[in-house]
Amino acid sequence: MEDYAWTPDEEIDKISAEYTQKLLDQMAVTVGYMGVDLESRDEIMRRYESNFGNFIADLMRTEFDTDFALANSGSFRKNGVIQAGPFNLMMVWESFPFNDLSIVLEMSGHTFKKALEHAISKWPSEDGCFPQVSNLQFIFDPEKPDGHRIELFDIYAIGDGEFELNNRYKVAIPKFIANGGDGYDMFHNEDVKVIVDEENGMWIIDIVK
Repeated sequence: MEDYAWTPDEEIDKISAEYTQKLLDQMAVTVGYMGVDLESRDEIMRRYESNFGNFIADLMRTEFDTDFALANSGSFRKNGVIQAGPFNLMMVWESFPFNDLSIVLEMSGHTFKKALEHAISKWPSEDGCFPQVSNLQFIFDPEKPDGHRIELFDIYAIGDGEFELNNRYKVAIPKFIANGGDGYDMFHNEDVKVIVDEENGMWIIDIVK
């Protein structure tokens, strides 16, 4: 049996340590301060509204000046509580290790309601399709059948009031679900128009920074 034991190269170890320290220094850069703890545990985010989910969805919406933003909870990977205080790049990377682009689609209220219905279709199970939204409030009844859990009058567009099925809305969403990820297949129809595509979208991590 061959002996594959090896001796580390001191020069390579030294170079590796230098670059590792540079990376750690960069990741320690503060990009903001949080006045409250941010809830990012899977058991919460994949079943309920979360202040961290609201924060990210708000950033997506304001970055592109859209009517709404919709993010799938599966894109959040921290699975923990982010403590109040300095918020650094390492925390951002821990939250979004599988970085995704935020793009903008325009769609009718009909299509957006289908997206919301799908988003809560797996509840009360923990599922990555559960939504974190911005500029929108809605109520759903889990006792009703899939696709009919949200009444139109239970959707409230913050600032505008009534949500109309025939209105057109611009929505900031991750590219992952725009491409059908987590079961969001309703965006693949003639009703949906791409306003900001992948080439002009922004990485969610960069939006946070």
